[in-house]
Amino acid sequence: MDVSFDAHPRKSLPTRRPGRVRWFLAGVVVWLTVSANAHAGLILMARSVNAGLGTANNRLEFTVQNTGSEAVSVNGFALGFEVDRPELIVEDVTNNNRLARYIFRDHSLFGPSLIDPSVPPGQFVVASDLYDIQGSSVSLAPGQTRGLGVLLFTAPNELLVANVLLDPAITSLSLDSDLIPSNQVTLVNGQITVTPEPGGMLLAACGGLALAGIARRRRPR
Repeated sequence: MDVSFDAHPRKSLPTRRPGRVRWFLAGVVVWLTVSANAHAGLILMARSVNAGLGTANNRLEFTVQNTGSEAVSVNGFALGFEVDRPELIVEDVTNNNRLARYIFRDHSLFGPSLIDPSVPPGQFVVASDLYDIQGSSVSLAPGQTRGLGVLLFTAPNELLVANVLLDPAITSLSLDSDLIPSNQVTLVNGQITVTPEPGGMLLAACGGLALAGIARRRRPR
């Protein structure tokens, strides 16, 4: 199977598969490809977000969308990703999606925290979940989007852009059928942009205007 990688440089990733992810090897697995131009039946996406300087409890959501013409049945997933700026502190990955309903809502086997405890904490993160009723699954209808977890993080006190790079060697969906070929599935990496908070920008702008007004009043006529 051909797997195409994105252009972002990657750090060394774990060579041993995390404990929770091993169950994928025994089931029907669709390994995902990273391809910007591929026509995708399933799109797994890290949603890009902005975060304020030094703020905590920021959220980046992962979603899966079925853009194909057939419904697919999903009974599990795994996310493996790297945040390429160590200044960002990874706090957790939970099943509290807001942009789209969590795919296994009320039937999460591992939630609310989805992080694999066998992987040491750091910039490379592995998270996964299973439908909690054996032999059952969730149907993802054509055009439907569902959540696959939320990255919680703390932003540093400096302006930066961090890439959230999905690893196709771990990131995967477990399906009840093999109707979706691997070349019809796409990963989309995300970005975290740390910016000044709107309130701080407004105060700075007001301060600049006030100083300009004072200087204008002091100017001799």
